[in-house]
Amino acid sequence: MSPATIKRALITGAGASDGIGFAIARQLGHAGHTVVLTGASARVLDRAAELRAEDIDAVAVVADLTIAADVERLRASTGTIDILVNNAGMGSLASPSVDKAFLSMTEADWDQGIDVSLKTAFLVTRAFLPAMVEAGYGRIVNVASVTGPLVSFEGTAAYSAAKAGMVGLTRTLALEVAKSGITANAVAPGWIETGSSSEMERTAALHTPPARAGRMKWPQRSCSWHRKAPAMSTAPCWWSTAATACRNARAEGSKALRRNEAACPSDRLEFGA
Repeated sequence: MSPATIKRALITGAGASDGIGFAIARQLGHAGHTVVLTGASARVLDRAAELRAEDIDAVAVVADLTIAADVERLRASTGTIDILVNNAGMGSLASPSVDKAFLSMTEADWDQGIDVSLKTAFLVTRAFLPAMVEAGYGRIVNVASVTGPLVSFEGTAAYSAAKAGMVGLTRTLALEVAKSGITANAVAPGWIETGSSSEMERTAALHTPPARAGRMKWPQRSCSWHRKAPAMSTAPCWWSTAATACRNARAEGSKALRRNEAACPSDRLEFGA
């Protein structure tokens, strides 16, 4: 990779060793990009050290991304970036997720769910987007979910609202920044196996077409793929989810989905494209 094609990528919510954020950071690092990891706990420092041990140019900044002052400090210490992956959401060590029935929720419960899964994306994008516009280049990938835009579950009102909101945010961003050479897309993972997966989530994953949860190689690939299309995509989540489901199912030998192989998007474009 030539110096001109090396990009600086910021991945939020990258503290868990078995989480989606760290998998994305590793994928981008092995693709030759410089990666900056951030999260609410000092775990991101350990993750950056692990990546450096793999000869990846990686640094980490601890920051509470629900606080504007912390995000500004992150921007000041990080400088400009070319790729932003808004992965922070659901919960963290600093602010664990809370699932409650709607009528049992307090205003504080609601605020916490929205702040962690949606406000973080707003604050971080707002901080780093101006430099992308000035440079005339940028790639924004928002990690949404099938929960909210497509389905929901009892006790997830705030999380579902936040992830649906992230899809709306992505579409608006795509419209507003396309003329500046910036794309904004969302990926919508379904059940993904991580250390924080609950028994309920593992059981629910058994009822998906591949009869298991997704694995880390799929979310990380989702964030190094994007459609050969204009910056504004009317259904970026659907196609990303469809691609992941089809590939997972093919890997498991699902004959039914293999017959529909043509429905799976297959054109690969790197972030630098």
